[in-house]
Amino acid sequence: VFENPFRIAGQASVFAELGEVSVSSDGETWFDFPCDADAAGPEGWGGCAGYGIVNTYDAEVMEPLDPAITGGDHFDLADVGVPDARFIRVRDLSREGEAPTAGFDLDAVGGVHLE
Repeated sequence: VFENPFRIAGQASVFAELGEVSVSSDGETWFDFPCDADAAGPEGWGGCAGYGIVNTYDAEVMEPLDPAITGGDHFDLADVGVPDARFIRVRDLSREGEAPTAGFDLDAVGGVHLE
């Protein structure tokens, strides 16, 4: 899942707008990846989308999609006990009026091992 987080110049911190990722095979029953948006920083945000820095990706050069190279936030269906998924939902975890964010900005979703 690709959002638009970035490192703040000269700091280790990341400007991030987090989202909770859910998957479903039928569009009715959803399985959420555990996400703690209230954690103190990236070390505690595992399971959330929106904090993994996005790297350069050239679809013509790199096939298949390699999460270790592209960056973004990676999710494995096995982590939530789901064998397959047809639908992905991302719920914005920003709080109303929380400046300077305008909320989760979904840029793209990539798939690995698709059938």
